[in-house]
Amino acid sequence: MNCKINPKMFHFLNTLIKLKLLVFLALFPLTSNAQYIQSDNVPKINLPSANAASLGQYGQVPVSLFNGLAQTSIPFYTIKVDNVTLPIELNYHASGIKPDNHPGWVGLGWNLTSGGTITRVINNGTDEFYTENDLRSYYYHYSDIDRADWFSGSGNLVRYTSVTPPSVLPNPDEFIFSFGPFSGSFFWDHTGHWRVRTSQPDYFKIEVTLKDNFVLKGQTNCPDVVLKKIFHEFIITADDGTKYFFGGTPESIEFTRGQYETAGNYNENIIANSWQLTKVITPSGKEISLKYERDGINISFTNTSILASYTMGGVERKPTIDLKNVTISITNPSYLSEIETPTEKIKFYRSKSTELKFDHPAGLANTDYTHYADIAGYGGYETKNFDRWLKLDSIAINSVFNNRLLKKVKFTYTNDVTKRLMLTSLKESNKNSYTFVYDPTPLPSYNSRKVDHWGYYHGGADYFDNTRPSTSYTKSDVVPYTLSREPNPAFMQAGILKEIKYPTGGYTKFDYEANTYSTIATKHPFGLDTLLINKYAGGLRIKKITHQDSNRDSLIVKTYSYVKNYKSGGSLSSGILAGYPQYLDEGSFLYGSDWINYWFWRDQFIGPLNNTNGNHVTYTEVTETSTDGSFVVNKFSNHDQARYRDQPFAGAVYSTRDVLKTEPFNSLALERGKLLGQYFYDSSKKLVKQVVNEYNNDV
Repeated sequence: MNCKINPKMFHFLNTLIKLKLLVFLALFPLTSNAQYIQSDNVPKINLPSANAASLGQYGQVPVSLFNGLAQTSIPFYTIKVDNVTLPIELNYHASGIKPDNHPGWVGLGWNLTSGGTITRVINNGTDEFYTENDLRSYYYHYSDIDRADWFSGSGNLVRYTSVTPPSVLPNPDEFIFSFGPFSGSFFWDHTGHWRVRTSQPDYFKIEVTLKDNFVLKGQTNCPDVVLKKIFHEFIITADDGTKYFFGGTPESIEFTRGQYETAGNYNENIIANSWQLTKVITPSGKEISLKYERDGINISFTNTSILASYTMGGVERKPTIDLKNVTISITNPSYLSEIETPTEKIKFYRSKSTELKFDHPAGLANTDYTHYADIAGYGGYETKNFDRWLKLDSIAINSVFNNRLLKKVKFTYTNDVTKRLMLTSLKESNKNSYTFVYDPTPLPSYNSRKVDHWGYYHGGADYFDNTRPSTSYTKSDVVPYTLSREPNPAFMQAGILKEIKYPTGGYTKFDYEANTYSTIATKHPFGLDTLLINKYAGGLRIKKITHQDSNRDSLIVKTYSYVKNYKSGGSLSSGILAGYPQYLDEGSFLYGSDWINYWFWRDQFIGPLNNTNGNHVTYTEVTETSTDGSFVVNKFSNHDQARYRDQPFAGAVYSTRDVLKTEPFNSLALERGKLLGQYFYDSSKKLVKQVVNEYNNDV
């Protein structure tokens, strides 16, 4: 394993309810961090498009038995130019359906791999964020933490508390990449260099081009807007000299924004969030080009509950209560339209889908959606008229020499405004169709809030959906609220892929079960809570795969067990939960001559969990059993081995008396999930072979 990480990456987190104070916490390597959060407590949500998010999921939550995920893919075609290969294939991510996640253009749970993307994890303030005085840009002020006393009272960070409004804290965004066989992430470090982190044995060179006065085209009857400064193009150079270009054209960059934010002179609230692969140049100079198009916008809504109160001078102040705060995220998506190589041209055809959409909240006026001229709507148009969700209809592959059709793939979907977009079949040229069968359990509407801690359907009620006066809620309600978010395996499989029927007549069936755990990873201090019983967690893992070939004479069955000591009849789950979700933060700080005691509760996690590459449950031991009774025990690096546990941060600056639950930490997620060993047994439980893997940690 080659891990390119500089350990001097630091984290700062600030926000305390609606009090205009900052809490500075240390930055930690490898994990998502906060930059600058305004002093209100309304979460700012900037989501990538559904297509970019589904592709990025494979870079962040890889398919592996360590996560309980099986590889499910349908390859159509592979582009080959010199030693570069770009597959065009469908992939299914079977971790479970989250009702609030909108499908991409190939349907719920599916992703089309056909190029590549870089998706940004925005740490509450973009790196290139530009204002008139340029104080909020981490990209230009990274060196402020390149000193030993960065977190002490004499360090450069003092200036971040002395300006009004407070400027962004030096804290890099994380850029997740996925293209071809490569995945990983990179960030801009405190010395002014791009640092890559990947578990693959590859080294990458990162280059970036910034663009001033970028013109974002307006929707119908709307003017263009100018963005003062954006990351315009990334170039990733691989070991062999192949260059991969992302962005660099107006249509290949996706932008997001929230609502209720009056745009400044520089439109700094419109954020470049994803960069699509636009070009590949091989060492011999051969080129693969990818073209994209715009087609409307996507509008997503999130309902959030926020409750807070504080006491000053012994007097309790009026609590802040907002049980149904509506947050809007607006995306300018990019759609792949064409790929051209020296030998072929591949075209992608799309159309508007008929599917369930987010409900546009009643009484929300057009002016409430946005203050941005490019989507505000004029001449009878409203912003919601530009809200277009699309589906991929077909892919056509032609020879560039004589325009001969080499292959065509057609996609068929559900066509129902009351249901999410589901891929029902696909058909290749002159072949029968693939057909897909899903669990029929109905999913709730978007933003029903009938979900468990991790966003999976639990079939219960929204805790706040009652006639109880909002002013009656106190922090004592956090306990029953937390219990109301517990997972329910009976509803967790709603909408999941159950069977693929092949054109040849064979099939593959998938059986799933809920994630379980018997251990919880803790932080501050970092260790383990051992439960000695199995408990459920949100999301699914694969339980059994049954494959029947087209001749109906060969049935292959694989079953999976996630217990410790399987060979000896063990029943305790090997699953480790990455920290138990907490919704209440409380503490105190000095304000003038008074100590202020506060509590703050909202229906999103308080502080980061010890996740491993985006996954909240990981398995140390997974056993695969074949039809003949033989089995393979797979063992992975995980939290239960001390060398792979997360660690405390390097230093911190506190303005509070108490330690907050939102403390950051040094994540060793990249070290976890490595296959340490495989042990092969025959049906009589006799060991016949073992493979033990060792990894180098080349920092």
